Amino acid sequence: MEPDFSTVLGIIVGTMTMLIIIVIIQRNISAGKKELEEKKSDSPKELEGLKGAIYVTTKDIFELHQYFVINKYQAITAYWVAISVSFLGFILFAIGISPNFFNNQHSINIPTLSGAIVEIIAGLFLWLYRNTTKQMYIFYRSLLDTEKLLIAIQLVENVTAAQKDESYKSIINKILEINVNNSK
Repeated sequence: MEPDFSTVLGIIVGTMTMLIIIVIIQRNISAGKKELEEKKSDSPKELEGLKGAIYVTTKDIFELHQYFVINKYQAITAYWVAISVSFLGFILFAIGISPNFFNNQHSINIPTLSGAIVEIIAGLFLWLYRNTTKQMYIFYRSLLDTEKLLIAIQLVENVTAAQKDESYKSIINKILEINVNNSK
């Protein structure tokens, strides 16, 4: 049995779309690696001369930034793959349904089923995108909280010696309060 025109066209469109998806993924991986390498080279310079809690906190900021960058490129990749796969599913579905309109056939063929399955896969990629953006927000909030801590410690260094102990105590209480609220 010879494959019909819609099946061959579906295979061609599917192959072309998969090649586009591979290019999108490779481009985003390269951009993410480049951004991570640029930031990683800055990290040792920023950490020189730091000690104690400031060193640990600053190091954590760099690590969180790296997680954020990785997550950002995963989100971008998931989004564009979802859009591409959704487009592929629509095209396959249209190719599969077109013989029904032109030849007055009333059967479901391979491209139609493929299009439906690909649309489900596109939905899974969109679900992945949604979860990745939620994770990015968590990383962002963590970075923001850590930066606030560093700013507070830096500001305490500028107050008089008599006020430093009270200021550090206030910062510690605020950190503990935040941790208790986050654990609920």
